[in-house]
Amino acid sequence: MILKLLKYLLLIFIFVESIVLFMPKERLFNALLFELDSNKINLKSYSFSDDLFSIDLNNINILYDNIDIANTSNIKAISYIFHNEINVNDIKIDNSLNSILPSKVDNVNIVYSILNPLFIDIRIYSSLYKATGYIDVLKKKLIMNINLSKQFKSKYPKIMRQLKYDKNTKEYIYEYSL
Repeated sequence: MILKLLKYLLLIFIFVESIVLFMPKERLFNALLFELDSNKINLKSYSFSDDLFSIDLNNINILYDNIDIANTSNIKAISYIFHNEINVNDIKIDNSLNSILPSKVDNVNIVYSILNPLFIDIRIYSSLYKATGYIDVLKKKLIMNINLSKQFKSKYPKIMRQLKYDKNTKEYIYEYSL
């Protein structure tokens, strides 16, 4: 009985994994571009490549409402059955936004796992700050815990007004309803 159950579970696992392996990743990416476009976000000047489990984009210009807002060297989306991940490297914010946003972000890591389906984990690394947080899918809320450098605090006072300070953890907290 147990052997039969394991056999069926293995067949289901192989079936789902083969769907991920042979999924038309370029069509999925084009659907994502269409969805971004409906929100006035466009990706320009990129090179696209795909592997068995991933999609890679290199040298991307990010536009919002046809205004250049950022450049990034690499975006990699990895999809497994129980774990999906997006890594964005070397984000450079346009110079016109430097007074209100940090000019460079080293890495953004977004992870969604079936083991924790109601939350999407986010990690952001920069020379000026480190942030960890999550998106609560049910409440549609982004919550970030941020460790800031002294340079960040003095350079971006507008951002500091939007953050709450937690005396217990000595971190700043940012909450945003999606």
